[in-house]
Amino acid sequence: MTTRGLALGLVGLLVMGCSAAGGPTAATNTSGTGGGATPAGGNVSAEPGGGGGSAADGAAAVTDACNVMPAELVRTYVPKAADPVTDSAAHSCTMSDGTSAVQVTLQSGFGPPDPPVPGEAVDNLGEHAWVQEQTVDDAYLVIDLGTDASGGYRSMYVEYAGHDGKGHRNDAIAIANAVLEALR
Repeated sequence: MTTRGLALGLVGLLVMGCSAAGGPTAATNTSGTGGGATPAGGNVSAEPGGGGGSAADGAAAVTDACNVMPAELVRTYVPKAADPVTDSAAHSCTMSDGTSAVQVTLQSGFGPPDPPVPGEAVDNLGEHAWVQEQTVDDAYLVIDLGTDASGGYRSMYVEYAGHDGKGHRNDAIAIANAVLEALR
């Protein structure tokens, strides 16, 4: 077998492994669009745990992130937010009023997520959590949910991009807490 053939075979195995494990963790896409974007409820095939299990197990059961988006809570912060929109390719759900946007992303991967740099630790969210505020009105949370029953790593990302000059750290944490409650 040639070196090129061996390299292509290894790439194929890596792609198959990523597909089976749900892919490596990734940062959020705040555009709210992307491959497979559909209005919430358009592609629902599983509901989160809700039975007191781990957040990681609940996240593993979710096929549409909009099933766990706390829409009414988001509307307390962004009153004119449109209905949640699912981006199945990114495993995310976004609500926006055209200026402010809130996005929740559930990911699986090969290990715990890396903390954002710069970032600071946040207590009482998942196994570990960090918040990053590179601008005054954009809070980005990275939450390590731990491993699910099958041993896969689960992560959650919450971004609140207010574009309004106000801090949204605590708002993003409240949204993350509501999602965690829905996952359990």
